Parts: sequence; C-alpha cells; structure tokens
Amino acid sequence: MRNHPLGIYEKALAKDLSWPERLVLEFPSRLLGQVAAAFEGELKLETMGKNKIRAAVQAPLDGWLMSLLFTLGPELRLVSPKKELYPH
Repeated sequence: MRNHPLGIYEKALAKDLSWPERLVLEFPSRLLGQVAAAFEGELKLETMGKNKIRAAVQAPLDGWLMSLLFTLGPELRLVSPKKELYPH
C-alpha cells in the first residue's frame, strides 16, 4: 500500500477493488512532475495539444488513487475505466 497523507480514505473503498488495471488520466502538463512521482514514473504519455497530457498506467483503482485525484483537484481527471465504484 502506498503511503499518502489522505490514505485514510482507502478504508472507505471495498477491498475487491484493489487489483491493478489500466487507468487513463488527463491533466495539464504542469502537473506532470507530481503525477509521474505518484506513479514512480511508470507512465505511458501522450500529448494532447500544447498544455495537456494523457497518461496510461497500470495501478489499482483504490483509495490511494482516489486521494490523489482529490488532492490534485479537478485538473487531474480519471478518463478510463468508466465504471461505477459502488454498483447498486
């Protein structure tokens, strides 16, 4: 488990969401350093215009990822996978 200041949110997610899967993120190029550091540089990058990047990474869809998304705010978007975390 990654050590993150907002790691407390990890407990709120179901335990069966912890397997790695392909995630696609979009963010402004100025956040590249923070995103690359969070995923330890294991990103496949694609530029989308002048100031936007799309990155693919294998990672679990877990509380750590959710805390990263909340920490970096609306500029870091989870584009894929598009699925409901808590199906009814």
